[in-house]
Amino acid sequence: MSFFNSVQQLLRAATTYPTAVADGAIVTAMADKAGRQIVTIAAPRDLIGTASLNSSSSTSVTFIPAGAAGVFNDISDLVLGNTAAGTAVVTLSDSGAGGNVYAFTIQGHTTLSINFSVPIPQGTSAATWNVFSTPGVAMEYFALFVKNK
Repeated sequence: MSFFNSVQQLLRAATTYPTAVADGAIVTAMADKAGRQIVTIAAPRDLIGTASLNSSSSTSVTFIPAGAAGVFNDISDLVLGNTAAGTAVVTLSDSGAGGNVYAFTIQGHTTLSINFSVPIPQGTSAATWNVFSTPGVAMEYFALFVKNK
C-alpha cells in the first residue's frame, strides 16, 4: 500500500482577466480553465517600463529616467540602432551611481538587439541610465526595463 502526502495548491480558474485590487491585497493565484497556473515572465505589467531616445550626443544624456525612491530600473532588453554610415561606440551607464558602465561597438546602418536572460541590475536605486556615442553618429536607443525593489 502506498501513501502520497501532498499539499494541494488552490488556483482560481479564469477565462477573463480578474478585477485589479489595491497594492498589497491578498489574492488567489490564477489558472486557465484546465487548471494550469498562469505566470508572467519578469514582472507584472505595472512594473515594466520602456524608454526610447534618438540622439547624436557625445556627452552623457538621460536615456531611462530615475525610478521612485528605492526602485531599481533593471534593463532586460536593449536595442541600439546606428543610423549613420560610420561605426559608433555607445556607452551605457547608470549615472555613475552604481559604477556600471557598458560599451557597445555598432557598425554603420546596423542594429544591435540584446535580450538579457537576467536583467542588467542597476547599481543604485532612484538613478537614471545615461547614454552617449561617438561624436556625430546618430543613434536610436530603446530599452525594456523591470522596476525592482
